Amino acid sequence: MRAGRSSDSFLCFLGLILLGVLSFCGQAGACEYLQKFGGESSGAGRLSKPYDVTLDASGNAWVADTEHKRVQKFNSSGEFVSQFSVKPAAGAESGLDGPTGVGVDSEGNLWVASPSALRKFKPNGELLLEKAALFEFGELRDVVVDPSGSVWVVDRSASKVKKFNSKGELLTQFGKSGTGNGEFKSPEAIAADSEGNILVADTGNNRYQEFTSAGVFVRSVGSKGTGNGQFESPRGIAVDSEGRVWVTDSGNSRLQRFSSKGAYQTQFGTFGPNDGQFVEPRGVTVSGTSIWVADTGNDRVQKLGGC
Repeated sequence: MRAGRSSDSFLCFLGLILLGVLSFCGQAGACEYLQKFGGESSGAGRLSKPYDVTLDASGNAWVADTEHKRVQKFNSSGEFVSQFSVKPAAGAESGLDGPTGVGVDSEGNLWVASPSALRKFKPNGELLLEKAALFEFGELRDVVVDPSGSVWVVDRSASKVKKFNSKGELLTQFGKSGTGNGEFKSPEAIAADSEGNILVADTGNNRYQEFTSAGVFVRSVGSKGTGNGQFESPRGIAVDSEGRVWVTDSGNSRLQRFSSKGAYQTQFGTFGPNDGQFVEPRGVTVSGTSIWVADTGNDRVQKLGGC
């Protein structure tokens, strides 16, 4: 009887260890493919090289349908709702210009970045404000609205980050071309956390950088490579409600997650056209345990869950 009890105790002990391992693995948050929408074509709900995706307060997904020069709205199930055109600004090369970044403010207005301009639209597509990049910028790539309502854009060719108020007035800017802290090389994406800190996908330097809302450098994360925590042209960045950072590692066809302090945690995705695979992924946005990724090379948006 003693031997049986010892055996039972040992099995229980192993069970507890296994349960702990499974719980730990669950906390790691391995993503799983949920759905996709888009597909290359010109009709409503179809996409061609989408660069960015963001969510509004109602859970609708707004997609920068770049080559079609429009922004499209999809509901939380990925069903097409509406669209509006984003025409090139005066003086822009129309064949090369299209929306590359989209953000939503607290009033539900859409801020849209394109190489030629920064624009503000009502959800129905009515243009409220336009600042032509020909005079204000070099080449805009992405936009985000922080918790205070300030609008941040990343200027790829000028290697700068710029901050505007809701009226489109420039408040501050920082950055220059280089490889040092606070310097950028062809940055392509920007995000803000719940405290107003700014994170920038420093694409050409194969890293992301974090700054305070005043533009003070906090940290640099990543280097060139294929290993965990390394990048090959990161082109999208988002921060979830827990402060974790999600980065689309475009050249490595994957999505990587980091802690709020920049520690590598997990990844998802491989190269290809199948569900859960990516080709040059760019924009990413997070809502709860759901992740939406602009799978640019596959002309679609994918939704992941369980992350």
